[in-house]
Amino acid sequence: MKYYTASARFAAIVDVMCELCGMHYTIRQEFYFSTPPYGMGSPQAAEEFVQSRMKPVLEGLRAGQLEHIQPKRCPQCSYVQTWMIRQSKMAHYSLLASVIVLVGFGGLLALGYLIGEAPGESSEERALLIPFFIWAAALVAGLAIVARVVPKAYDPNRRILAGREAPKQMYKPIIRIEPHSRCQDGHAQ
Repeated sequence: MKYYTASARFAAIVDVMCELCGMHYTIRQEFYFSTPPYGMGSPQAAEEFVQSRMKPVLEGLRAGQLEHIQPKRCPQCSYVQTWMIRQSKMAHYSLLASVIVLVGFGGLLALGYLIGEAPGESSEERALLIPFFIWAAALVAGLAIVARVVPKAYDPNRRILAGREAPKQMYKPIIRIEPHSRCQDGHAQ
């Protein structure tokens, strides 16, 4: 049987004017989309798969949505632009959110085990899990509080401004899209 792969790439070029020092600089970000390594059953399916992944990103960028652009400090003054701060916070605390989810899931499993009745199991064995569940619930609650408070307090420009007032002017960046290239390949497995 023959399997097909496809890929497409394009680049977004974002022209930025620093809100603090007024320097113009450019952010270039490459986007690459491809089929899974095992391929697809037909060339059309492979192309549709790649297009379904690429289209929302491309349309969002054309509409001026910048969430797919990685933040880059101003090369002259190191200021993080206002529109980048949200992405910067998300990148900074995505690991914290993952830990909260994993610990919460473990706590739910423990709770389900405590509540459920397993034949031939003593209540002493279940009682050993109660402290684990209490600690897991406390940890999740604590991490959730930290996740709500810390991102609000996070300011990537704290050291740069150092007592100075933050700029009042926010400049909207200009986004250009470089044409994308496509590649298709068929291989037998």
